[in-house]
Amino acid sequence: MGGLLGLAFLRARGPVAPLRIAAIIVAASAPVTGLVALVSLQHACPLYVTRGSGYCYHTHDVLGGWTAGAAIALTLDLLVVAFLLAISARQSRLAIEDAALLRPLSARP
Repeated sequence: MGGLLGLAFLRARGPVAPLRIAAIIVAASAPVTGLVALVSLQHACPLYVTRGSGYCYHTHDVLGGWTAGAAIALTLDLLVVAFLLAISARQSRLAIEDAALLRPLSARP
């Protein structure tokens, strides 16, 4: 739904610099975010209520071994988002350059 609204109300291409900066920030923060997710999931209490439930730590993975996979999937997802942002910035830059080349000579500064 958001994509359809964006097509209807926004420009076709975004500015190059913010897209490039966003790609760099997302790519740089992906490993840190994955590590934070891994540590958070490994220190989480079980998803079920046990006797004496509350804030708890365990020396082993009580969530069934899926925490590392979830952290890796999050990291890869963020890297894909960074790649798409970088491609979008490149396409926007090329579109701006093409538009400048297609202007008539009389309209050029």
